[in-house]
Amino acid sequence: MVEPQVAFANISGGSGDDFTMVLVGVQVAYLFNPRQRSSPYVGPNAAFQRISAGGTLSGIGLGGALGYRFRVGAGFAVRLEGRYRRWLDDYDGLNEIGFAIGLGGII
Repeated sequence: MVEPQVAFANISGGSGDDFTMVLVGVQVAYLFNPRQRSSPYVGPNAAFQRISAGGTLSGIGLGGALGYRFRVGAGFAVRLEGRYRRWLDDYDGLNEIGFAIGLGGII
């Protein structure tokens, strides 16, 4: 399973302050039962994030994910996932722990 990840946020305040965040990442996962309607999975992920808010911070995050995928119909899937990333560069020492519900298509 290959999952590209893209996120963008821009928040503008009334005083002219701007906050902009861009994230580009990828996750590759191994499905334990790919032919079944439901399957647990595990895999590594990597991301690059840049934040601008008066100054600029950027860095690379490396980590992994554990999850469970449910197929719904012929070409649709729902995933429940827990993710960990360790950030480097300007974010050195930052640990990210996330939980997600993902929606996707099956090719």
